[in-house]
Amino acid sequence: PYPSIALGVFEATPFEIATAYTLFPNGGTIKPLHAISRFISSAGKDVPLKIDAPKTIARPDTTYLVTNMMRSVLNEGTGAGARAAGFTQDAAGKSGTTNDLRDAWFVGFTPELLTVVWVGLDDNNPLGLSGTQAALPIWTAFMMRALGGRTSGGFEPPDGIVFADI
Repeated sequence: PYPSIALGVFEATPFEIATAYTLFPNGGTIKPLHAISRFISSAGKDVPLKIDAPKTIARPDTTYLVTNMMRSVLNEGTGAGARAAGFTQDAAGKSGTTNDLRDAWFVGFTPELLTVVWVGLDDNNPLGLSGTQAALPIWTAFMMRALGGRTSGGFEPPDGIVFADI
């Protein structure tokens, strides 16, 4: 009902943003995040966790096309600073800056790891920096360390995607 939500007009937490962005590397399926991966009882037995089931909300071809557009954010757009800093993995992302430079965001992902960085002040005073200036360098440093020494495959196009040289 609110098309402007795509532009970030509603407040959201990094956890909510990360959950929403899971649909891109997962081909249109939202995979709910959880902070605890395992419980062990005092008797040493695993205690089952209640984890919401993944929910498909978009077609794989559509999410791949959006992912492919977000790859250009890192390759030639507002996130190009990550490449200049030496980040070479195939990745996609989106920077964000709220009104009056209050919040600085960068959300980015490879096929295997999604990371959201928010930089701001708890009292809602202006930070004075954009997402590219404040959040992207943190995202880049973390991703380079987290994925260091690993080779990552690229984003695989789903059935129905056809490439053409123009």
